Amino acid sequence: MDMRGTVLVVDDNALVGYGTAQMLADAGFARVHVVATIEQAREWIDGGSLVAAVLETWASGVSTQALAIRLRQCGVPFIFVTASDDMRDIAAECFTVPCLAKPVAPNFLLGALGIAQGGLADDNA
Repeated sequence: MDMRGTVLVVDDNALVGYGTAQMLADAGFARVHVVATIEQAREWIDGGSLVAAVLETWASGVSTQALAIRLRQCGVPFIFVTASDDMRDIAAECFTVPCLAKPVAPNFLLGALGIAQGGLADDNA
């Protein structure tokens, strides 16, 4: 798993977002950045240098589906985390990535990111 670049965490709940960031930092990721809005996330995605992303399915009442599609276009592996079991608004092309229910244990978070990074490599082969 590539841990040298930046992991983007998109979650509108600051406590949860920073908790996720701490799990990633504890696991050895070099940089983790937390944002709460779609606009902030777009800036990071378009700025490059992301090695992975963790997306809440909804950020400030807006679906993160467009972010997921953009991450896929940029070749950035990602996973979803959610407190809801309603994934109907997420595009079909995004269903191939892991989606974890909150609260997320560190081993599940890291395992899902590993799967996403490996899965992306397989998709591009």
